[in-house]
Amino acid sequence: MDIFSAGVNLFVLATRTPPFRRASSDDRWYSYICSKDYEEFWTLYEEKCDLSPTLKDLIGNMIAYKPKERFGIKEVMEHEWMKGDIIDQSEVVREFKLRKEVIEEKIKKTRRNLLQTGKKEMVGVYRNMPDLDSMSDEEEKDKSVTMKIYDVKITNY
Repeated sequence: MDIFSAGVNLFVLATRTPPFRRASSDDRWYSYICSKDYEEFWTLYEEKCDLSPTLKDLIGNMIAYKPKERFGIKEVMEHEWMKGDIIDQSEVVREFKLRKEVIEEKIKKTRRNLLQTGKKEMVGVYRNMPDLDSMSDEEEKDKSVTMKIYDVKITNY
């Protein structure tokens, strides 16, 4: 089993964002992992998420830079966080329904704001996410509006 990938996936599930852009020492976030500066690494994410110390410890040991320093499957399964309480399916369904409602409300609010500012052509962008890097100069002036919709779509999933 690829513990590193499992650690990245666990991070994404817990925070709704990837832990780094690339697993490369020149990546700002990954460089903290390479240098074992987990305190600074987690500081970058404090505003976005509130993870327990035990979960941070588990993820940190799963995504350690050197493979020999990473947990194996046995250490993962025996970790304190893995032995914690498990929620039942109805609680999971309830949580996802609440999150969906929040996302839908944010999208509606963004659409209303765009309509009020006269940016009608941008209202549907959240459905078909544009490639922001390939925008023409004419589209550049609307990039901030597009980014607003892009952020609503991505950060809330």
